[in-house]
Amino acid sequence: MLAMAGYQGLTLQDYLHSSAEKKLAITFDDGYENTYTEAFPILEEYGFKATVFLIYDYLGQMNLWDANIGGVRFRHLDAAQVQRLLNAGWEAGSHGLSHKPLISADSDWLQKELFHSKVLLEKHFGVSVKSFAFPFGYFNLSLLESCRMAGYRVAVGFKASTALENLAVPERLPVYRWIDSPISILAKIGERGQFAYQAQKSKGSIIRTGAALSVLYQKLFRG
Repeated sequence: MLAMAGYQGLTLQDYLHSSAEKKLAITFDDGYENTYTEAFPILEEYGFKATVFLIYDYLGQMNLWDANIGGVRFRHLDAAQVQRLLNAGWEAGSHGLSHKPLISADSDWLQKELFHSKVLLEKHFGVSVKSFAFPFGYFNLSLLESCRMAGYRVAVGFKASTALENLAVPERLPVYRWIDSPISILAKIGERGQFAYQAQKSKGSIIRTGAALSVLYQKLFRG
């Protein structure tokens, strides 16, 4: 659908530096295994690339950080799967060490989540990590400044913000597997008019309130 409409699917870094008129930055938060087993083959068929945001401490592990009502657990990408994505032209970004919210984190914890996660990913995979996605999408100006100081060049949640020097903060619109359709995806990228676009933004805001359950779960059970 997107390829037929003339869009290029790019990594976040390539998107920021591309002059193409029809371009999309495709991103996957959390680095789940199905990014490799399901999404990657489809994107590869159309020549699309993407950025996957990895939680370093959970590489190859189950998502014990998430509340997951009903007890269903999902496995994260392991190092070999990440390497295959990188070999295919994908970008690895950081999603922190532990997927804990950073809004109230002290300076020592921020150092671990922002800087250490970046260094560990770079050493593990031999790549430069320039993109950071905030856990649960929550951030403020202070966190953006911390990202810039840690060496990132782009930071994303689910809203846009005024860019800092050497740090881009673009908006993202989430796509949900069981909720979105080809029509809603076209609306998210502005192909169905302004009203439909704003409706999709509002829908995403409502759905994301569920992230508060995982934040509460972490406070109660994960320390």
